[in-house]
Amino acid sequence: MEQISSAAQVIISIIPIVGIVMGSVVIFFYLLWNHRRKTLLIKAGQYARDEFDLLSFSLLAGLLLSCVGEPHIGGGLHVVTGEDAQAP
Repeated sequence: MEQISSAAQVIISIIPIVGIVMGSVVIFFYLLWNHRRKTLLIKAGQYARDEFDLLSFSLLAGLLLSCVGEPHIGGGLHVVTGEDAQAP
């Protein structure tokens, strides 16, 4: 098996770091521009607040978390085999 040069190893290790930094910059500017947009809409008197149904969101989040969670945390399915089914 061939050895990868040290320059190639450095380039390969920098790629994820650059991706994380670029993603962070995109998220930062999205939040900044969204904030400026909302403040301009408020100043112009055209801002309408979005409706958020907390009850439905809480129900959905609770169902998803209890179904996806660890078996010993959320009520997961336990399969009883022949050895487990023996009475004491």
